[in-house]
Amino acid sequence: MTGARPIVPDAGRPPPVPYAETLHLLMRLRARGVSDKAVLRAFEAVPREFFAAPAHRDLARRDVALPLGCGQSVGAPSDLALAIAALELRKEHRALDVGTGSGYAAALMGHLAGSVTSVERFRTLAIEAKRRLESCGLANVEVVQADALAEVPGDGQFERAFIDFAVAEPPEAVKRRLAERAICVFARPAAPLCHIVRAEKLAEGVWREELVGLTRIGPPITGVSRHL
Repeated sequence: MTGARPIVPDAGRPPPVPYAETLHLLMRLRARGVSDKAVLRAFEAVPREFFAAPAHRDLARRDVALPLGCGQSVGAPSDLALAIAALELRKEHRALDVGTGSGYAAALMGHLAGSVTSVERFRTLAIEAKRRLESCGLANVEVVQADALAEVPGDGQFERAFIDFAVAEPPEAVKRRLAERAICVFARPAAPLCHIVRAEKLAEGVWREELVGLTRIGPPITGVSRHL
């Protein structure tokens, strides 16, 4: 990929990563079946190392999950790329990101969608993700602290939704906020790996599902964190 302009945070930017490492990552995404040029450009432009903990930044351009605070993690890029490609995000879409974590997925989605609302139950993660996203200049991404299993804050409907934890079905609180023909991508628990599912809302209560890949991811934690 060429021509993508990397997002450069205003402050606190980690040292530049050799482009050979970025190229290797993009080739890995292609090998997993990700061919959407806009998605590949987003992965080229958004610096994963900026969203990784300092101790793990040297691994940021590798296709591995990285530990994060509050017992959470930043998912492997190829798993995330499969999910985001399945969303088919466009600038006319309002997107919902459930499980902000470091803010990396929200940043990628913000690069592709018109606007993104990202929901995180941990206060610490929400604050840090908001700081990173603002520093990257992504004004179209909003981070809010809430439990999306119970309620999605705000008004209006979303055309796209990404759920970054394993659930048998999208939570009802999320379903209620999805427009007709909306696409929701989530991980469904299975053994030994979870299934990445693309679900399209055809009508109220009627969904069409497609398996788009496999991933390792944990279940959700309920409730809003009061201390972390």
